[in-house]
Amino acid sequence: MRKFNLLFRCRMTPNTHQHHERQLEMVTSTRVVFTSLTGAPPMYVAKKRSGFTLIELVIVVLVLGIIAAVAAPKLFDVTTDARENGTRQSLTTIRNAIELYRATSGSYPPATTLATSLRSSLQGGTFPSPQVGTHVDDNSVRSFTGTFTVSGPNGWAYNQTTGEFYLNDPNSEYSAW
Repeated sequence: MRKFNLLFRCRMTPNTHQHHERQLEMVTSTRVVFTSLTGAPPMYVAKKRSGFTLIELVIVVLVLGIIAAVAAPKLFDVTTDARENGTRQSLTTIRNAIELYRATSGSYPPATTLATSLRSSLQGGTFPSPQVGTHVDDNSVRSFTGTFTVSGPNGWAYNQTTGEFYLNDPNSEYSAW
């Protein structure tokens, strides 16, 4: 390691013009030792501390909070979109199973046994539940005749005469699927 010797003048007291020569000896990059030319004990300068100040940490936390506030709504929208797509896929699957049943038996399946009648045509053999709206995880089927209108607490609505199958939800967007 290199040693640097430097001479400089320092003012000992602010009110006098007395100057004393001191020798600056740099031993390491973090510790500076002042040695008097007259043999006085050395003076040490505190090394520079490393780390983060409180204000730096507060700024980082604020930036992370802003990023989270922007990203969280988008994450929830993605979850809603995934549930809607899953429910649409369930509707398509059930409608296709109803048509397959009609093609093989000549009539639409009865509303009272719809889930068991379609079991062999459905993936995994289970009747799906809607994943959106107010009837999440309710795979019960409400039978209707004539024009479809939303009613009751059921998850699905089915017309045995025409084979129409809907999501039974008060949200008109979901019911229009």
